[in-house]
Amino acid sequence: MQKTMKALVKARKGYGNMEVWDVPVPKTGDDDVLMRVWGSGICGTDVHIYQDDYRAYEEGLIIGHEFSAVVEAVGKNVRRVKPGDRVVSCLETREGTMGNDHVNGCHAEYVVMPENQVFRIPDNISMKEAIMIEIVAGVIYQGLTETLDIQPGDFVVILGSGPIGLMLLQGVKLRSPGATVITGLKDDGVRVEMAKKIGPTYFFYNDEEVTGRVMELTNGIGADVVIECTGSEEGINQAIAMVKKSGQIGNFAVYNQEKVSVNLSEVTLKCLNIKGLWGFHEYSDPDLRPYGGAVSYRNALRIASLGALSLDEMITHEFRLEEFEKAFEVCRNREGIKVIFRHGWTYEGDS
Repeated sequence: MQKTMKALVKARKGYGNMEVWDVPVPKTGDDDVLMRVWGSGICGTDVHIYQDDYRAYEEGLIIGHEFSAVVEAVGKNVRRVKPGDRVVSCLETREGTMGNDHVNGCHAEYVVMPENQVFRIPDNISMKEAIMIEIVAGVIYQGLTETLDIQPGDFVVILGSGPIGLMLLQGVKLRSPGATVITGLKDDGVRVEMAKKIGPTYFFYNDEEVTGRVMELTNGIGADVVIECTGSEEGINQAIAMVKKSGQIGNFAVYNQEKVSVNLSEVTLKCLNIKGLWGFHEYSDPDLRPYGGAVSYRNALRIASLGALSLDEMITHEFRLEEFEKAFEVCRNREGIKVIFRHGWTYEGDS
């Protein structure tokens, strides 16, 4: 087996400063699984690391946490998977979060993770679709099932038609809502097309007086649930304005600026319940840290295997690792939905 590999690294603090390095293939401990990465997805967090408005990382970190792979080798204590198995892995470890802080991530030819975070891919899910499992886990299972309380018949608004918003729309539709609304920008192009294809009850562009339209459609009551995915000051204030009294707001956005101005008096007067939907539940005990993510991944694979989600259609662009500047430009310009890196090899017919 080769001793070095290509990896996308955040070399230094500051905007950009990403480079493809030749680094050692990670070592496999007794309880670890070494995986050959088939493909990896660029998450919004990766873009924030590129832009340096998410700064929890250490310099020299291999970024990335959405991927599918094939098991290359296992430690002597590993029993659940074997070389040749198609797998995905949760991003949470006892030491930290893969590709976000100081635990090396998956924008590389190989990645290693503990066995208890690695899961076999069901036969009816392709390697390409499996790259999306992290989003299913964090958005549909953890964000909707574990955090928000969406009831059949609820009027649900999703602000923003990026990858998270589009996955949320699919998840909300599985819960028999009374009506769904999703918003987008007029220059969002393929994202707007995908949103309309998924089939919300209503689609509005951001400049169409969305709050007024929602209030009109709900007879002045407001939406039961509003989920903010725009990452803008306007978006979170829209959510507060259009949600009903005692309604729920799910905040799935990360903001480029450190502070945003929010009308907190409305939060008080309307008795609002605002919940952060950032990924998986955290545990203060490091021994329990990976538990929330592992449960979410197992359930996400079950959800995806039902065949009710459009996963491969959300992947609109593929690049080689060395083309990372082009890939990040597509993400920053909102020219696609999900952008992935491919490493140029196939597995049992997956393309």
